[in-house]
Amino acid sequence: QITDIMFTISRARKRAIHVAPSTYRRSCGRLREDHSVMSKYVENILQQKVRLLDTVTDIDYSRSHNAFFGSSIGGHIRHSLDHYTKLFTCVENISTDKSSIVHYDSRNRQTPVENNRLVAIEVIHDTIQRLRFILQRSSLESQVKVEFVGDPVKGHVFIADSTIARELAFVAHHGTHHLSTVKLMMERMGYSVSDDVGVAPSTANFKSKHNA
Repeated sequence: QITDIMFTISRARKRAIHVAPSTYRRSCGRLREDHSVMSKYVENILQQKVRLLDTVTDIDYSRSHNAFFGSSIGGHIRHSLDHYTKLFTCVENISTDKSSIVHYDSRNRQTPVENNRLVAIEVIHDTIQRLRFILQRSSLESQVKVEFVGDPVKGHVFIADSTIARELAFVAHHGTHHLSTVKLMMERMGYSVSDDVGVAPSTANFKSKHNA
C-alpha cells in the first residue's frame, strides 16, 4: 500500500513539472518582452539625469538647499548612482564570488560625483555602458542577495534574496524619485524642466489615460 502511495505521488510530481513546449515558448517570449521593457526603463532614468546635468550650471549643481534638508542636486545624483554602482559591482563579481552581496547602505558621501557636474556626467555614461554589458551577458533571473540597515540606532542589518531583474527595477524606481526631487530644485532656481522627467511610468500611464 505504501508503495502504491509513493508511486502515485511520483506520477503526480511528474505531471506537475511537465510543461508543454508551447507554454514554455510563451513563457520565454514574455520573459524577453519583460526584460526589454525593463532595460529601456532603467536606461531612460540614466538618460534623464544626463539631460538635467547638461542644463544646470556647475554652481547650481553643488548648491545646498535649505528647503530640501540642506541637500544638493549633486547629492541626489550621487546617491541614486551609488545604487546602480553597488548593484553592478555585485553582478560583475557573481561569477567569481557567489557570496557577493549588494550593500546599498554602504555609501560614499562627498565624492567628486557629488561636487563636480562633469564628473557626474562621465560616470552616468559609464554606468549606461555597464548596464548594457550586464543586459547582454547576465541572466537577469540570477539570484543576488541585498543588504539593508534595519536598525537606525544599533546599525543592525538584514539580508534578503532577490534577482538581478528585481534589483534593476528597484534602482530605476529609486532613481525616479530622486529625479523628481532634483526637478523641483531646478524649478525653484528658475530652470525649465521637461514634464516627463522624474515621473514614474505608472503615473505617466495613468495621466495619459485620464487626460485623453
